[in-house]
Amino acid sequence: MAAPVPDEPQPAAAPRQPAAAAAASQQAAAAYVEERTSNDGAAASFKPSSSATNSNSNPAAAAPAAAAAAAAAAALPKNRLLLASHGRLMWYFPTTDEYMVLHEGEGVHYGMFAGAGNPPTTVWTAIRPHNWRPTTNKEWLVEFDMVTGAELRRIAIPSRFTHDVVRVDDSVFVCDTGNGRLLQLSFPDMTPVRSLDLFTLKDHPNTLAPLAPDNFLVMLHNLGESDIVRLNISAVAPIQNPKAWLAAETLKLSTQPPAEPQNPTAKPSDADSAIVGRVQRVGQKAHGLVPWQGAYILLDSESGALMALDLTGAAAGKGFNLHKLWQAPEPGVFLKGLAVVDDIAYFGISPWAPRSARDDPQSNNELAAFDLISGNLLWRRQVPTAGLLNIIGAPHLSIGSTYVPSYTGRPETDAVRKHHSSPEVAAAMASLTEIGYPPKIGGYWSSGLPFLDADTKGTSKPWEAGLQLPLLMLNISKLQAAVASLPAEAWTYDYQARYSAVMAGREGNQNAFKPGVEGIVLLFSANDGSGPVYEFPAYGYFKDTLEPLLQEILGKRDMQHIIRLQLALMKPGVSDIKIHVDSGGYAIRGHRLHIPVFTHPEVSFDVCPHRYVPDPAHVPAPGEQQRMLDIQECFKIPTVEGFAFELNNRAAHKVSNLSPVARVHVVLDLCEEPHPRITVPPGTICDYDMEKGLLCKYPEGESPVVMAPAAYLDAAAAAAESSHIPPEMLQQVLAAQEEDNGSGYTTADDALAGKLAGNAAQLAANEDDEQVYPPLPDTGDLKFPVEIQQELLAHPEFTVNSQEGREVHGGNLGGGLVGTVRNGRTSTWMTEALHNPASGAGTAVA
Repeated sequence: MAAPVPDEPQPAAAPRQPAAAAAASQQAAAAYVEERTSNDGAAASFKPSSSATNSNSNPAAAAPAAAAAAAAAAALPKNRLLLASHGRLMWYFPTTDEYMVLHEGEGVHYGMFAGAGNPPTTVWTAIRPHNWRPTTNKEWLVEFDMVTGAELRRIAIPSRFTHDVVRVDDSVFVCDTGNGRLLQLSFPDMTPVRSLDLFTLKDHPNTLAPLAPDNFLVMLHNLGESDIVRLNISAVAPIQNPKAWLAAETLKLSTQPPAEPQNPTAKPSDADSAIVGRVQRVGQKAHGLVPWQGAYILLDSESGALMALDLTGAAAGKGFNLHKLWQAPEPGVFLKGLAVVDDIAYFGISPWAPRSARDDPQSNNELAAFDLISGNLLWRRQVPTAGLLNIIGAPHLSIGSTYVPSYTGRPETDAVRKHHSSPEVAAAMASLTEIGYPPKIGGYWSSGLPFLDADTKGTSKPWEAGLQLPLLMLNISKLQAAVASLPAEAWTYDYQARYSAVMAGREGNQNAFKPGVEGIVLLFSANDGSGPVYEFPAYGYFKDTLEPLLQEILGKRDMQHIIRLQLALMKPGVSDIKIHVDSGGYAIRGHRLHIPVFTHPEVSFDVCPHRYVPDPAHVPAPGEQQRMLDIQECFKIPTVEGFAFELNNRAAHKVSNLSPVARVHVVLDLCEEPHPRITVPPGTICDYDMEKGLLCKYPEGESPVVMAPAAYLDAAAAAAESSHIPPEMLQQVLAAQEEDNGSGYTTADDALAGKLAGNAAQLAANEDDEQVYPPLPDTGDLKFPVEIQQELLAHPEFTVNSQEGREVHGGNLGGGLVGTVRNGRTSTWMTEALHNPASGAGTAVA
């Protein structure tokens, strides 16, 4: 489909009508889906009957077998959106421009989240009366079957004019706009947990964007200039007696007229402690808040604009940037409802209408699709919403599809849920974003977790890929026990040479860059990251404790991408990892992951990128280029025990252990393509040959076991693969080695053997494993002396912004936003866009 011109309104085409209503039972729905699937995957258009849609029947009778429900839900196209409007809850299929109504004819639908199950087969939404002269004040959370629309559960909630509902793990949050509060409920029983009375009716909270289970961003509509606040939910005490609280709230609602609000100006008692940050003036009557590529996508609703909010400088008091991505060319339109799927922002466009007309069943809104990567409006289409469009999501792809990006090609996994819900990950992401180095994502492991962009790491400014990519918190208790039970001599060269295998030829490098650091090698490969991976016998000791953790991070399929795996020990007071850059091919084209096993707050892990600024002492003559100065800044990254993260080891980094305890990390390197693995026997000595790669000499009479990458996926396949090694495979995998009766080298190759065993210093000198830091700059930039660097940092007015006319908006969310991931496409557009913000003033609030 050709993309229309972004700045021209698109004609509102008549919506495609749904197919003739099929029987509303699950059996008929499944049959319809099967028929759709057999027709080259064309999207079905199916409207359940009203009896199924509005049924209040027993869940056991309404829902079929779980397997049938899952099969029916999975057969629907992944590329679909759930729309909640003033009149309907409906699926929309962008590929075919068709729709499928799940529920209608009862009231206003607001918010959505997936039910239990992986993948989920049900969806929850809030149903309430229209807030224009309502005749009732009863509001409900209702669970529907994703395919048939059959109602499965209905739970009353003590909320007034609900504007959003979201789920984070085992908690559900209700945006109780009329009472100016958030309600926290436990999932799935919906028992009240907290009542966060933080706002007033005039604040008009309308969008919830969780950073973590106890850390929220909330959009305050304010009936005008809108704000975003950050909440620390744990600052509000839990409800002590949920039954008594619910009874009192229900009684209060029953005695109030439906339209009577609370005091719109009363200051809530918990606001001072729970509201930890605020950014003001982000739009007019704004809605939506979805993190994407280091920014937040939101709707300046009354101005008819799609915006990107960059909070990078907020915590440092440098303000924030608000960039206009798209503006409706016609006046008098209102934007509402926002979701990001496959890097496309979908949002609703409605003509201005009085409040009394917003639930008009004849009123249909437009749905727009904007490609965040290219910066182009893809289309605007009229959709039969039967009233104002409120919320857009994709709950089949993600529990949090209304507040995090979703991807059709990457279903949500347990690892992804932990990534999104971990407070440690959220805090680390916020810190990285605020210092100006949010992670740039290049793709995803089969677990669904992201990895850094290797292409950017390979440039002259590798830190632009980010300094660190937080992944998730792991339960490492078994790994800690395994490491703690090791004898002290297990970390020595002699012990490993006898019971496992060792790397020779690295002593010079270790002494130069990592004095006092000891390690246990489990897997190793050539310096350039090519060729086979050698599995040392020590791997077997840690296999049962390490592999479940690695599979949680990577997914079982991507275990075959590991090319190096080792444990690194820094003894207290006598070890140091000096500032350096990893420069082998394994670093340039690969990914370095860490799992801290034992550590201490006094261990400092610093990453030190460069920053280029104009030389304040240089005034360029006409036509002369401004001289730039190269400043190195070091930032301590979080490394608590169990906190798995990817390190950008192409940026300079260093570690010091000033604590009283030994610091132990699991360190692994991965490539984006699979590698065969060779299991070597005890007593093997491996070393580098800069031309031939990694060479391993096996004890006399011993032979390696070769396993192809695919064998990692299945134990039986692995056993079959390693039981008999064809000579041609062995020859291919060990191409750089000579084979003689199972020995790695012929007895005639004494010269090479001597080189491996006795010339370690020479090999270390040639090894390009670590790069002396700081490297020579690739330009004529000068280096600042330390005292001048300090002076510049103390006087930020010296920093000259190259973008003339750039306006900076103020604000501070007390920790900032959580960084986000994308689907591997490179977006130079977003980088440029966030440095050319739209006009408009912002207000800084501490």
